[in-house]
Amino acid sequence: MLFVGGAMRSGTTLAARLLTSSGETNPLLAESQYLGAQLDLAAQWHGQFDLFLADYFEDAAAFDAFSRESCTRFLAVVRARYPRARKLALKHPETTRHFRRLAEWFPDARFVITVRDPRDTIASMVAVGERLAAKGERGSLAAFGRDMAKFCDVFRGYYADTFRDMGLFEGRMLILRYEDLVANHNDVIGELARFADLRIDPARLGDAAFWEKQSNWSRQRGSDYAGAFWSPDWIGAMTEAPVGRYRERLRAAEIAEIERRCADFAKLFRYW
Repeated sequence: MLFVGGAMRSGTTLAARLLTSSGETNPLLAESQYLGAQLDLAAQWHGQFDLFLADYFEDAAAFDAFSRESCTRFLAVVRARYPRARKLALKHPETTRHFRRLAEWFPDARFVITVRDPRDTIASMVAVGERLAAKGERGSLAAFGRDMAKFCDVFRGYYADTFRDMGLFEGRMLILRYEDLVANHNDVIGELARFADLRIDPARLGDAAFWEKQSNWSRQRGSDYAGAFWSPDWIGAMTEAPVGRYRERLRAAEIAEIERRCADFAKLFRYW
């Protein structure tokens, strides 16, 4: 079992495309939002156990076991849906916030986390928010406008719990820098293949017809909400063109605020 996460707009789709390129896993699926919703529910009600659940479960551990079983049943359905898959590879940025819980529940699971220059990541988030607002869609990204403080909080929130204590993930997590992935294909892709124990076919990334056929992106592009997240990079070959694009999208003061608020992340991953 492979879980792919990271901040939205940080390269999670590229990592998932690589993992699903050889046919040894499930095809590239829609983001595992239902699993994310299950995890959100477990976290929410775990925090309110004494108030509302103590009458229904013997203790918090019993509720945790119930929540784990619910997720296990969903994953069993996915396995049955793709019986030829040697491994499942599921991607959803929002599940990153729950990787610690998944690591405890599923000891054999492995985790791939993508990181990307916060300036480029947030610039892409801003663009999504503007597209959502133009469509009249509600939600935090559309409401943020160009408030860099709020975007920085969202960005940092994806990684905060996982990076707080990495001991649980020893030997089970691979962190991929997006910039290294698009610039140093062979070395980084080889590392990903070894970690996942999968064959990876990077040449297939440029086969747009292949990705259109095996994904549900044609449906997503027709949605006002999901279509705002669409990127042509999702069906193309790897390219360094998106690196540094924030210079075209953000004002100098916005860049400076991101650099101030995300300085520790940037130092950790050598961005500035």
